[in-house]
Amino acid sequence: VAVSLMVETTGNLFDWLSTHALVIPVNIGWDRNGKNVMGRGVAKDAARLWPTLPTTLGNYHRRYREGSSILPVTVFDPYGEVYCFPVKPLAEQPWLSWKSPASLELIARSADELAIFWPRLVALPRVGCGNGGLSWTVVRPILGAILDDHFVVVSLP
Repeated sequence: VAVSLMVETTGNLFDWLSTHALVIPVNIGWDRNGKNVMGRGVAKDAARLWPTLPTTLGNYHRRYREGSSILPVTVFDPYGEVYCFPVKPLAEQPWLSWKSPASLELIARSADELAIFWPRLVALPRVGCGNGGLSWTVVRPILGAILDDHFVVVSLP
């Protein structure tokens, strides 16, 4: 039996930004203005902090559609780097992708891609478990099999 090296803790994900890159769980989609819909949870907080992020992400998803992968975005002053981590697939109507349930297959694909990017420490929420509707008991083993001790999962207390 493999043992996960991924670290888990509680707190505010954004408090980790000075020392870790952050993962922002997102849907693959865009609204009529071309922006990614980031209206709930960590994505909503990220969109408030970095107002250009929904446009950057929406443009990326319009270009790559279902093939959209992890998107590293450098955010400045005084922030570092975030990884937009797809958890919800592209819906037939892209502006409704945010309403879809999170996909375990997409989470696994995104985690595989994220593992390639870890030149520094990365903090992430329980991806797919908030508005995505999945249980942490289902998502944790998938992430634990892929992510090592460079990754800290931060959940609300």
